[in-house]
Amino acid sequence: MKEAQKSCLGIKYKKMVLEIIDFTPTDSFLDDCMFNQMLEHVRKHPDKPRSVEEWILKGSNYHKPTCVSATFNSLVKLGLLQKQPKLMGTCVKFPTLNSGPQNELVKEVQMIALAGHAADGFTWTLLKLARFADSLFMGGAPMLKHLFSKEEYDDAKKKIQELVETKKENVKGRMEEMEEKKMN
Repeated sequence: MKEAQKSCLGIKYKKMVLEIIDFTPTDSFLDDCMFNQMLEHVRKHPDKPRSVEEWILKGSNYHKPTCVSATFNSLVKLGLLQKQPKLMGTCVKFPTLNSGPQNELVKEVQMIALAGHAADGFTWTLLKLARFADSLFMGGAPMLKHLFSKEEYDDAKKKIQELVETKKENVKGRMEEMEEKKMN
């Protein structure tokens, strides 16, 4: 992700755009979910990068639920969810079978936001995308809000916002410093 200057009606603003560095397929559900579409767009329009907002909205489009379906189906294959057709096959529910990985991720996010633990590159990117997705909703943060109590949420939101506004390199640097301190 990188910032790009844009302008509309003479007003300049910054837009977070997604830049693909490695064009190698992931050989995972992510290819069908969104990566193949991103590659196709970059190849056809290298001078017109799409913003993170555009990709999030495109991926969550309920008219073409390929991204959502691919994500849920991959979680079924991993044994984390179960697929249950309802209403004579017109609706599908996905009850949780194994909440362990989700609980670990929630705990990690809480430790980062409330106890100041360092975020690795994966978690930093995940928090950046979650915070960005939350900003698309007026006045709320549906992805992150449910991870914290009402008392914790305001502080956690501020700390996550500060974290995601830093450069990824700074996060890596802080992690290396913390690891050196642990060794000493």
